[in-house]
Amino acid sequence: MQDKPRTDGPHQARDLVRVAFGPSGVALVIIAAVTLMQLVIANSDMTGTLGAIASMWLAVHQVPISIAGHQLAVLPLAPVLLMVWGTARTTA
Repeated sequence: MQDKPRTDGPHQARDLVRVAFGPSGVALVIIAAVTLMQLVIANSDMTGTLGAIASMWLAVHQVPISIAGHQLAVLPLAPVLLMVWGTARTTA
């Protein structure tokens, strides 16, 4: 027999939030942890933390970055593939 679609409001909303924000939240936590670890290892004063996290966020999502008029549109695909895999696994 076919399963009936779930029409429960709270359960459906919770699933939607998990699928919509779960991969992004996990990615943000991993990016923040890696960035903080790099800054601590480099004995930095943590002033560029938010900028470093933002630039890594853009790199993971393949957003073209422009530096001094030159566009860096092709970045390594490993972070993007991990993000796609995580999203596909969550939504499956």
